[in-house]
Amino acid sequence: MKDQLLREAFRHHNALISYAYSILRDWDLAEDAVQEAMVTVNQKADDFDATKKVLPWVKGIVRFKCLQIIRSRKKEAFFKDEDLLDLVEQRVTQFIDDQFIQRREAQGRALKHCLAKLNPQSLDLITASYRDKESSESLASRYKRSVNAIYITLTRIRQQLRKCTRSYENLPEAE
Repeated sequence: MKDQLLREAFRHHNALISYAYSILRDWDLAEDAVQEAMVTVNQKADDFDATKKVLPWVKGIVRFKCLQIIRSRKKEAFFKDEDLLDLVEQRVTQFIDDQFIQRREAQGRALKHCLAKLNPQSLDLITASYRDKESSESLASRYKRSVNAIYITLTRIRQQLRKCTRSYENLPEAE
């Protein structure tokens, strides 16, 4: 039971991070809130009512962890009004449901598949740009190309990934 609950909670990891980000507006803090929530889920797994859905229960824990972070960082500008936070939660809840989570998981699988098909230089360039947040100027210097050439190459790689992921997911070629 506990293992199944934890698997289900971790299945919603990306949605929970998005939810936490909508409250905290900081990806690192959102990741921290979700990690702390997962620890709590593990500790309170025996208290979970198996007749209920996992996502709303875990979201409640994430919300509480976000509020703890906000309170511990009083000097920083976060939501000061609990009613506003409730409105944000209602709005986010409309979009983060099981269908959204399944769609994001499918997109993640498609992207992973398509990234594996890139040549090493393209993969390095897209990784440096997105994951490492390296500037176009820095990439231009490293690849001994103009900044414009880097922009064009990144655009082509994104188009290639978009086409591949749509094909992988059997989606129509839109845009």
